[in-house]
Amino acid sequence: MLRKIPVLLLVIFLLGCSGTIPKQTHSFLALNTACSVTVLNSPRLDLKKVEDLVSNIELKMSSHIDSSDISNINKLAGVSFYHPLPQTLDVIKEGIRFGKLSNGSFDISIGPLVKLWGVGTKNRVPLEANIVKAKALVSYGDILIDDSNKVMLKRSGMELDLGGIAKGYASSKVKEYLVELGVESAIINLGGNIDLIGSKPKGVGWRVGIQHPREDRGKYIGILELNDKSLVSSGDYERFFIEDGIRYHHILDVKSGFPRNGEIISASIIGSSSIEGDGLSTITFGTSISYVKELQTKLGFQGVFITNKKEIYITEELKGIFTLTDESYKIIP
Repeated sequence: MLRKIPVLLLVIFLLGCSGTIPKQTHSFLALNTACSVTVLNSPRLDLKKVEDLVSNIELKMSSHIDSSDISNINKLAGVSFYHPLPQTLDVIKEGIRFGKLSNGSFDISIGPLVKLWGVGTKNRVPLEANIVKAKALVSYGDILIDDSNKVMLKRSGMELDLGGIAKGYASSKVKEYLVELGVESAIINLGGNIDLIGSKPKGVGWRVGIQHPREDRGKYIGILELNDKSLVSSGDYERFFIEDGIRYHHILDVKSGFPRNGEIISASIIGSSSIEGDGLSTITFGTSISYVKELQTKLGFQGVFITNKKEIYITEELKGIFTLTDESYKIIP
């Protein structure tokens, strides 16, 4: 579905769980990725309803489903307003908020650039003239919302793509649904967007491994012990291609029109909101540690950030619960 496929594989370790603990798991495909939910210590649940919930959000918000709200808004770009469903409108408004927060580096009107690059399918560098044309159509300030909550893209050719935050929104909704059912211990994994409900039995924290940015999938660089948190990551290695020795990944810089490159090659945000983690991990990826520190001072988020110099910056509240597993990397203050 959505163009931002989770770029950091998060390995969940169920260490310490006794075989006598009842466990219910349901795995499915949605949002163009593998998803799963695992519930512990709960009466029998119909977890297929979780899949239905996520698929319903995808039907509203995918730019690849012709009848979705997003596709209908895109078709009417430069022509007229469209009245999306309330859920879709909420995510669009969140996208605009992140656009303002990041001074435009996060932009849900990035659709023309995403379609042009097609990282994961086309795997070739577009012509410069086409990049210039596509990036000229990207501007969250040209997303119009009227008093009746109808949405319009100001210029013909503009396109919304909610891949940067829709998965976080879906994960948060799954968590809300399970909590309402009385679930007290669960893992929600929507293609690497992790939401944790409560803790493991006896109050033991979940051990969450963060994928090593320069090793094979399943090789983790460190482990966090978390309770009742979300963890969302962005990096340059989950979906990319190599051309002339240069790595081109799927997180695009709206200013240059090319994949964003900078000091940070992996950004993981830990908090209470998966949609917030989606936005902040994308905003901080490809920037610098100094920028992260400045933004973190303003917003108070927590995270783990890995640089191209084999350095790891960990925000204060996470230092006591992070275990480094690759000694060739150095934790910096």
